[in-house]
Amino acid sequence: MQKGMKYLFDLDGIEEKAVVRKGDILISKIVSLPKIALVDEEYDGAVISPDIIKIRPVDQQAQEILMKFFSSNIGMLSLKKMGSSPQVVLDHLR
Repeated sequence: MQKGMKYLFDLDGIEEKAVVRKGDILISKIVSLPKIALVDEEYDGAVISPDIIKIRPVDQQAQEILMKFFSSNIGMLSLKKMGSSPQVVLDHLR
């Protein structure tokens, strides 16, 4: 390791809210291209950018409901209509 270099596997200093776990739901903040993803075991522990919203469902049932909603036309439409800015604001999802 070079002096001054920081590798992603060294999570010291990385905020916990930026680390994803298996089962988390990720939503792009860019409204013009709404994307949703479910984190699987391959990406467990990965670090996300500030342009992605992370939702950690309380259980499997909540995960399924949220994935179905945000994957539906109504869910996508609701993401696009949240606010006048081109990005979804986290408070809109609370």
